[in-house]
Amino acid sequence: MKTPNLLLLLTMAFLMWRPAAAQDAREIIKKADDKMQGNSNRSEMKMTIIRPTWQ
Repeated sequence: MKTPNLLLLLTMAFLMWRPAAAQDAREIIKKADDKMQGNSNRSEMKMTIIRPTWQ
């Protein structure tokens, strides 16, 4: 009974011991922006300009 508990404790300690990757705010925003944009940006737009003095 003690061996499985000890093995579980050692496994959890090993997984928590791994240092976390430090990121600053710029890196987080850049990664989010890159993920949102994907490989390419493409759009199609239409604009209607209405001015009384220009036709």
